[in-house]
Amino acid sequence: IVAVTSEFPPLGFNDKNGNLVGFDIDFAKLLAKALFQDETKIEFLKIPFDARWPTVLTGKADVGVMGTTITADRIQRVAFTDVYVDSGISVLVRKDAGIETLEDLNNSKFTMARQGVLNEKQIREKYFPKAKEIIFSSMSDLFTAVRTKRADFCVAGTPVVAYYTTSNPDLKTLKELVSNPTHYGMF
Repeated sequence: IVAVTSEFPPLGFNDKNGNLVGFDIDFAKLLAKALFQDETKIEFLKIPFDARWPTVLTGKADVGVMGTTITADRIQRVAFTDVYVDSGISVLVRKDAGIETLEDLNNSKFTMARQGVLNEKQIREKYFPKAKEIIFSSMSDLFTAVRTKRADFCVAGTPVVAYYTTSNPDLKTLKELVSNPTHYGMF
């Protein structure tokens, strides 16, 4: 049983037909093939990011494969595999917002869309304390808020931001990361 998310394209998401697809999904299938010689010997359990630790720690899932950054405090909760994706935290903005640098965003005229997770709060406090914020419950809500001009920017893992800029020509990624390079592992 593999805990995954359907809210983190291109790593895990539902395609236009409602099928669960993405890099993490393919990676989990490879894991099943390596362990059981059959990639179909897998059950996917779609969960939100805030349910990761309880899901694995209570045995509802055997492993989580959902774009999760390996950090020192997380290693104290669960075991991680070696790194399978290198990432970072990037800033996604609308091309028409006139935003070119991180410094531009530290302004009360801009609004950050974020989830109620700690690292996004810490990033906002460090880089954009003057910016307003709107808190959403899902990653897709963040991107929708930016695209529909409800918010001016959001932060997310570099692979996710790159995916959204590729499929939405009205969006762009700022060149500067708001984190050191990060690394994803299975847990």
